[in-house]
Amino acid sequence: MSTKTMSSTTANTGQGVLAFVGITLGAIPLAQLALRGRTGSVWSWLLGDGPGSLSWIGPVAVLGLTVALIAVLELRKRRIAGPDRDQTGR
Repeated sequence: MSTKTMSSTTANTGQGVLAFVGITLGAIPLAQLALRGRTGSVWSWLLGDGPGSLSWIGPVAVLGLTVALIAVLELRKRRIAGPDRDQTGR
């Protein structure tokens, strides 16, 4: 296995882990806030169940950060593949 393949595989794994974190700590708590008005997660433990925008800050920040990091890893994968390869790695 070449170094390029290992780096691309590592980037794919990182994207999967970040997607999992973004969904569990960002998207699901945001959906709970929108539908029920409160979260039943770590955010209510950290920030409380009080009204206002403070309960939205944590999930939105996590979701935004994970999307940005996934985009960075995607750019890194494209740089690893180089201009002579397509997205399938051929």
